[in-house]
Amino acid sequence: MLDYLSTPGSTYLAGVQYDDEKLELLVEFQNGGETRFWNVPPAIWEGFRRAPSAGKYFLNAVKGRFPWENL
Repeated sequence: MLDYLSTPGSTYLAGVQYDDEKLELLVEFQNGGETRFWNVPPAIWEGFRRAPSAGKYFLNAVKGRFPWENL
């Protein structure tokens, strides 16, 4: 199932989408860029949903920790 999280208060991220069947995370940046991450466990998605700052959470929990590609 696809789930989407809008991040209107973030100056870094525009939104985040998670596919729990494929374990894929799609990150949309405020500058218009998009990056897909693979093998992202559901706990990371739940962390996004609870994080007071999606941008800080991304930098601490996702960036550099999972295989990725820029789209």
